[in-house]
Amino acid sequence: MSSSGTSTPQLPKANPSTSNQNASLPQYSLPGPQVQGSKYNQLLAVIEELGKDIRPTYAGNKICAERLKPFLSHIINDLIIASTYQLDAGGEIRDGKFVLLSSSPLSTKSVIPTSAGIFRFTVIDANTVLACLTNGKLVRANINESAVCFESQEALSDVMLLTVSQSPSGDRILTSDNKGQVIVADSWDFKNVSSWDGHKLPYTNEPCEVWSSCWLDDNRICSGAEDGIMKLWDLRSTEKPIAVNKNFEAGVVFIEQFGSEILTGSYDEHLRVFDERKLSEPLRESKLNGGVWQVNRIVGDDFRLICACMYGGWQIIDSQSLETVAENQAIGKDLLYGASAVCCEENKYSVACCTFNNYTVTVESVDV
Repeated sequence: MSSSGTSTPQLPKANPSTSNQNASLPQYSLPGPQVQGSKYNQLLAVIEELGKDIRPTYAGNKICAERLKPFLSHIINDLIIASTYQLDAGGEIRDGKFVLLSSSPLSTKSVIPTSAGIFRFTVIDANTVLACLTNGKLVRANINESAVCFESQEALSDVMLLTVSQSPSGDRILTSDNKGQVIVADSWDFKNVSSWDGHKLPYTNEPCEVWSSCWLDDNRICSGAEDGIMKLWDLRSTEKPIAVNKNFEAGVVFIEQFGSEILTGSYDEHLRVFDERKLSEPLRESKLNGGVWQVNRIVGDDFRLICACMYGGWQIIDSQSLETVAENQAIGKDLLYGASAVCCEENKYSVACCTFNNYTVTVESVDV
């Protein structure tokens, strides 16, 4: 892959022509996108730990923001949604916000403050986003009105919530925290429906971060954690999991259902694909260039996925063979937590990714 533009590194495979856009934020993190609207505008600019107000600065065809870490930013139509949380001088997490950016040109359109930092969020529809906060609460925001429309009256946890997703029927929310809890809440009032101790470290028996969770259907969910274990739970009886996989060599940081299969990413640098009916061993797996923090479908291409591999950059892979189709490993030197892609036409992609150490979001055009 080759690229044009002063700040885009040479890629090991394919021949992209690249236009770059970045965001540079004072001690921030942006999240990545799931999109609607034109294909170009369906890119994800992935991030999470943002710190202060976004102040885009322009440098040629680049936009720089100051500090991009994990996890998600979404693009809806021509609007980029980023989430933030800010640390005070003592290192305590204080507040957060949704920052709504116009994508053409990239500029701040509005800000939606929240009561605490936003760790992750998901887009429910074109107008609504749902987020888990660092104060243990959930929040729902209306994008069109640029306002929070509902927030938990009581915290679901006394520590940070790490994951958030809505059930297929839409009546419940799945979340988790950094002390081993898996939590199911009501979608309307965010009250606790059920919660249980899901994960503990094997040698110390201390509760640990439940980094990942997903719905399989309205009765079954999966969770993955710092303990390096993936568990399948039936919500009708959560005393013990109905299936367990302990074959990961490090923390399980990504779980998502793709059709009848479950995709997992781990700090052990492996992408694994499981049949949801048999979690004992993967159907197929591949060692990628780094810890597999996030995997996204490519909009407009049902046969390829894009993986964010931390210090290994991003990789576009075939969803069946798991072979790498295109990659930018060099960009991982600045710690890449998220990447997304849109297929603009056959074998032509727009890729958006974020890197933490140099406070940059990059958009590349890639020809495979």
